[in-house]
Amino acid sequence: MLEAQRQQFGAMQQGANAQLAQAQLQFAAMQQQAAPPPVAIGSGSIDPSILRSQLEASKALIDSKHYAPARSLLKTINHPKAIEWLATMDSKGMI
Repeated sequence: MLEAQRQQFGAMQQGANAQLAQAQLQFAAMQQQAAPPPVAIGSGSIDPSILRSQLEASKALIDSKHYAPARSLLKTINHPKAIEWLATMDSKGMI
């Protein structure tokens, strides 16, 4: 039973590491591109899939306790969820 739990934990840890690596790659790619000006909410000119991937990358960074890169990414997203997550990070002292 203990060995099965160790294997399950190892698999979960590998999944988390893969998620972190993907988020870090996405973050690095976004840093290499010129940061576009913030898009006004409701303007309809932002691609929802880009917004979703940015929020997912931010969440993966937060979940893995990489707060500084998550904060940097969230500051580029002009969306209520990004503002909410930044406020939560501030209130919890996640630096």
